[in-house]
Amino acid sequence: MNALAQSPSQYLRLHKENPVAWRLWGAEALAEAEAQDKPIFLSMGYSGCHWCHVMNKECFSDPDIAAVLNENFIPILADREDRPDLDLIYQAASQLMGSAGGWPLNILLTPKGLPFFVTGFMPPTPRQGQEAFPDMLRNVVTQYKERQDQVVHNSGVILQKLDTLFNRDMRAAPETIALDAAALRVGQRFDIFLGGLTGAKKFPQVTLVEVLWRAYLRNGTPQFLQLVTTALDNMLMGGLYDHVGGGFFRYTNDDSWMVPHFEKMLYDNAQLITFITGFWQFNRNEL
Repeated sequence: MNALAQSPSQYLRLHKENPVAWRLWGAEALAEAEAQDKPIFLSMGYSGCHWCHVMNKECFSDPDIAAVLNENFIPILADREDRPDLDLIYQAASQLMGSAGGWPLNILLTPKGLPFFVTGFMPPTPRQGQEAFPDMLRNVVTQYKERQDQVVHNSGVILQKLDTLFNRDMRAAPETIALDAAALRVGQRFDIFLGGLTGAKKFPQVTLVEVLWRAYLRNGTPQFLQLVTTALDNMLMGGLYDHVGGGFFRYTNDDSWMVPHFEKMLYDNAQLITFITGFWQFNRNEL
């Protein structure tokens, strides 16, 4: 049993029997990493995440994989619902490093907590062209030991980008022309036949849909209204909406909004309820 047994987080307690010597995020774990000059393996997830549970079963419960983690890293597990501050920072870092983000977020850090490598779900053995999780760990260890100067440099670059992202002054009032240009850019990325961003997977992307909606209210461009209507019709009539239990799933695995990924996020449903209610007040369309 590791350090997670007494955690108030249900997600962390699910990992209490792992052979991985999980630590909790904090000064003690960071100090241990510095003292041993080991990189930190930080895994972030939450109870409603399907692939987090799969990785727990396939990887974190495997003694051989746990041995690689325990020997070469300071492994830390965090619940993104308990630590949204950590999730905000490291999700942003993962996207700056070219990852799409999401969960589980497995991110490799220097002993000072600076990211230098990121990945999501990984299988225990090579699968469908994806590298095996233990092979990735060994490659990262080699990189850290043999090219530590480069690792430190790259992590410093990411830190500078994060500083620019979170600390830049954005208090100037938005200009209408900039808002319209932003809406046009969003609209160019939307699927005119099925709604939402082009390609699979399909997320509701409420913020982007609202950008188009507000642009229509502002300047009356009918194409913006059409994109919004198409997106909402397919979300509501397709597989994103749970027609049996109610509520919206997080995304669909296809580009036609038909094959849902069976997990629901409170923030997605809250945004959708608010937006759809406002849209209904405009057109009174009863689906």
